[in-house]
Amino acid sequence: MFTHCLRLNLTQRGLRNIPQFRTSCARNTFSTLKATVPGGDVTRRALLTWLTVAVAGSLAPRACNAAAGTALTKKLYPKPGYNVEEQFEAPPLSEQDVARVQKQLAALREYRQAVSDISAKFEAAPDTYDVLGELERVFRYDTLRNVLNVVADTNFDEEVQKRTDRLVRNILQDLSELETAARIRGNQGRRTPRKTDAVRKWLRTFSTDMDRLLAYYPKAKA
Repeated sequence: MFTHCLRLNLTQRGLRNIPQFRTSCARNTFSTLKATVPGGDVTRRALLTWLTVAVAGSLAPRACNAAAGTALTKKLYPKPGYNVEEQFEAPPLSEQDVARVQKQLAALREYRQAVSDISAKFEAAPDTYDVLGELERVFRYDTLRNVLNVVADTNFDEEVQKRTDRLVRNILQDLSELETAARIRGNQGRRTPRKTDAVRKWLRTFSTDMDRLLAYYPKAKA
């Protein structure tokens, strides 16, 4: 009876705000429970215990569905860097394939070396080093994107491009996140420990994603 009243209360608009309806539901529930207990001896504590179990039972499936929905959302809309394949077999490339992107590969390796240089200088003075100024000097977003697109798409079929294009998006996102983390706010001219950790994290991620893309050209000459 309580479950029936609860469902009716939730499905009929406006009934949950009518005190008479809630009172009637409670009385019917109490009467039904009293009739089912031997001797009809039902205390308020017993009634509250029964109601708690009933409500918990009705909410448990919703919690399971919510957890499943969260997992599905993460799969359909992953964060940058999520679900990137760590292990893969690089497709075979001929010398002609590598020659077509040699200029862009050289530029990408220079970018990768620049990140290493910035990381080393940052670690020497993590509180004050002008990471943002160095990033703005070395990286132009549109130029980096063009280099990445040529390296990622020129020599690979559609299936491989799904992975390489994901890496391109990740690298561009890494740069954006690194620039945001590198900003020193206020007039103190020093990073907080939290900001320092964030810069270190995104420098590492930036380097790793570039290495993953370069790994598709394992035999290309540096």
